[in-house]
Amino acid sequence: MGRFVAILVTCVILVGGVTLLSMNRTSANLMDSGIAQFHRAVAHSHAVSNANMAISALLLGEDMSEFSGAQLFDGFVSLDTLRLADSLIKIVSRGFASQGDTAMVQAIVDLRKIGLTYTTRAAIIAPCSLGTSERVVVDGRDHDLAGNVRPLTGTLAISTERTFRRQSQSKIGGTFQAWDYQPAVAYLSSLVEESAQWQGGFPDTPEKLFAGHEASYSEGFLIDIAKGGAGGSQYVTDPASLRWPLKSLTYVELPPGGQWMNVDFQESSGILVVHNSSATAQLKYVKQGRFTGVLIADEFDALDGQVIGSVAVLARSLNRFGGRGEILFSRESIAQAVSALQEQVPKRSVVSWYE
Repeated sequence: MGRFVAILVTCVILVGGVTLLSMNRTSANLMDSGIAQFHRAVAHSHAVSNANMAISALLLGEDMSEFSGAQLFDGFVSLDTLRLADSLIKIVSRGFASQGDTAMVQAIVDLRKIGLTYTTRAAIIAPCSLGTSERVVVDGRDHDLAGNVRPLTGTLAISTERTFRRQSQSKIGGTFQAWDYQPAVAYLSSLVEESAQWQGGFPDTPEKLFAGHEASYSEGFLIDIAKGGAGGSQYVTDPASLRWPLKSLTYVELPPGGQWMNVDFQESSGILVVHNSSATAQLKYVKQGRFTGVLIADEFDALDGQVIGSVAVLARSLNRFGGRGEILFSRESIAQAVSALQEQVPKRSVVSWYE
């Protein structure tokens, strides 16, 4: 009996020892696996961080050499770049952990970001029939910001999908076949483009006049920027609440058929949009002041002030320009207005990302 007990105790000890040894080995394996997973995660984190820092430096035009071979916390990183096209750069970022674990991230960056351009082909563009009357002047010759003519770099005075009619003492001028024509009652007919053809049709929203990379922006895009307020941008539904002078992007959204009358531009600049979803917002009468930039309105009636840049009318009903004011085409003014808007557009530089 005593021998049996001794054998039983010995067996229990042996089984317990084997079990304990197995548990220790399992625990050690789990610990090793956890440590290895941790180091892989660290290496991945290093690669991602390095890639993001390199992308930011690339877009700012800064030196990226510091992102290759640099120490990063308890590991280090390396970076390779490859130019795929004029504007596309491929970034390969590798992260290394202290135990030799590595991870790689690849990104393709578009250096164009979102390229904004403003689409125009005349001092005034419209999808509707246009008319001028009284003493208003529409001049497609190129002007600087002060309204001085820049010879032989201008464009047409009017471009419409329908017809144009000049009345009273209104004058038309512009540039045709590298020759400038001063505004005159008896104007050169070639300075007016009727039955104009637009690929995809005339832009029916303000956003479609601003072409981004590969596509125009969806409706409401400009409202979002204006609401952000950057650079003095404003969004209002009541013009009485505007802060003057206007600058950057100003978006006035009126109710259907709403009118904004007796406007004094003072010395305003940037992009001005007067629009609603039914394309019936009316900039009724600008009594004085100067606006330098891009003016977009569903309907634009009378002008005693001055616009230096360009005008786009969006409504398809007849639009007549009257008054004693001037609309002077200006490439410099348009470029300045678009540049200010460009700074407010969210950047979408990374077009692909691989891990």
